[in-house]
Amino acid sequence: MSGLEIAGVVLATVPFIIAALEHYATGIETAKRYFCYKREVQSTILSLQTYYTIFTNTLEQLLGGIIRIEHMADFISNPGGDVWQDATIDAKLRERLRNAYKVYFDNVTGMEKSMKEIMKKLGLNAQGKPQDSDPSHFKKELRKLQFSLTKARYSEQLENLNKCNDALTQLTRQSLDLESSRSEKTSLVCPNFDALRSYARNLFDTLRCSLKCSCNDHAVKLRLESRSDKTDREDDLLANTYFRVIFTHNVTLTLSTDAAWKEADIRWIAEKPLRLPLAPQSTHYKAGKAARTVRFDTSHDQANSSTITLTDTSTSTLSSSLRIEDLCKAIEGLHLHQSQANVCAGYLVDNLQRKQGIYPCQLPTSQDNQKQWSAYTLRQILTQPAGTGPKLALVDTYKIALDLASSVLQLYETPWLSNDWSDADVYFVHRPGTSLATAYQHPFIYRDLSTATSQDSVTQLPTDSLIRNQVLFALGVVLIELLYGMPIEELQTSQDASSSSGIAWRVAERLIREQQIELRSGIHYANAVRKCIRCDFDMAQWRLEDHDFQQAVYSGVVVPLERTLRHFTSI
Repeated sequence: MSGLEIAGVVLATVPFIIAALEHYATGIETAKRYFCYKREVQSTILSLQTYYTIFTNTLEQLLGGIIRIEHMADFISNPGGDVWQDATIDAKLRERLRNAYKVYFDNVTGMEKSMKEIMKKLGLNAQGKPQDSDPSHFKKELRKLQFSLTKARYSEQLENLNKCNDALTQLTRQSLDLESSRSEKTSLVCPNFDALRSYARNLFDTLRCSLKCSCNDHAVKLRLESRSDKTDREDDLLANTYFRVIFTHNVTLTLSTDAAWKEADIRWIAEKPLRLPLAPQSTHYKAGKAARTVRFDTSHDQANSSTITLTDTSTSTLSSSLRIEDLCKAIEGLHLHQSQANVCAGYLVDNLQRKQGIYPCQLPTSQDNQKQWSAYTLRQILTQPAGTGPKLALVDTYKIALDLASSVLQLYETPWLSNDWSDADVYFVHRPGTSLATAYQHPFIYRDLSTATSQDSVTQLPTDSLIRNQVLFALGVVLIELLYGMPIEELQTSQDASSSSGIAWRVAERLIREQQIELRSGIHYANAVRKCIRCDFDMAQWRLEDHDFQQAVYSGVVVPLERTLRHFTSI
């Protein structure tokens, strides 16, 4: 049996022992000669009930986060059920306890042995029942078993239960503390934002340069989302990362139009070498009709090797005919591929000769009933909520805040994000056939492909000397606007008029100083805002290109926002 199954046996056994003692206590009422033992039996019952409760609470603590809280009561009340034999749960316990797993369940086994010894002394059968359940036969049963009803009879077993319980309580507390510490350290490790930023910049240039038409109204919206993959190797990171975009054509200034909008995922198509073993004797590779393309390395060194290297394009539908030469024409034809999932409509080749596959997203089922796409800026939502949809819920606020903070680290100093960005640059898209509330699932950033260049986001010095990092200050302002549900200038009071600094800085500084943000959102969100506004990272320089500063921003802004969202959604 696994350790968890043994714990289930202990949980199942204690109620039987308590029931047996209560049975004997009832029998004492019919045998006045043994009435003096009633207090001893009740004391033993109380000790067992106490140990049982402590053990149950300890198990609930240990299993917290492994067993869903709404299922915990059923799990504990049904020891020995199928869930107790679940290998997945046992594996998670091993991960949580680590080196303490064996000693932890050695203590549980020790409790099981003590329970069996008590059952034996009580004369219980294999089902945990007294051999004679009739209280009127108590005298005969007592003489037959020849045991004492004093608590001292079980002192050794009760003492062992107490020791094991104490050990389990301490081991549980230590393991949970260590797990939290390990998780804390892992969460503070900064994702490879440099690789994501380089890829995002390269992707924009690839999209812009792939437009071979004379159109002047191509635009793209890039979905902003929190990315937490801690993979160090750039190839491994990009192989598991995709960028969601919406291509638009003939857009109006309001970005609310019934023109064709095409939504797609852009993924890097990795060409990874495969190492295939060869037989000891010379063999011949016979080319078949396989769909994937292979390329042999014919170097002399490989001739004597035990392996052969092939190039795997990973996507069976790829061929040279799928290369997109004109993005304008490719966008027009994306609807032909939207009926199937995970189909590559073609690929672009960037300046590093990497293939960027375009995978159209499937249309909503009710697309035929509603053709209209619409988009609203965050500023429109904050100032005209009645005309743009439902008000932002608090969970939407925290989710959007996290997406924006992570995206700043992914997109700063790329054509996607201006240093002086604001709520007017953040968009929410309402797709045809979907609820208006779904528009808040992710924010987007809008860029005009026809006029933008890769130099649009050249670093500029902040216009206000009090602002140390403009892009982070802009993030702090938007975080405040999200929390209060209104533009920053509408939060201005007469107190803010006395300063010579800009309105945004004056309002933000006052809210931070008066701890108004903390009262609304809690300490973590407030700290994130403060660090963005004041660039309060205790560092000599404030450029995000510096890895140490980037790490400080991740730990001081993104991680606290993650905690805020996690805490709110777990309530």
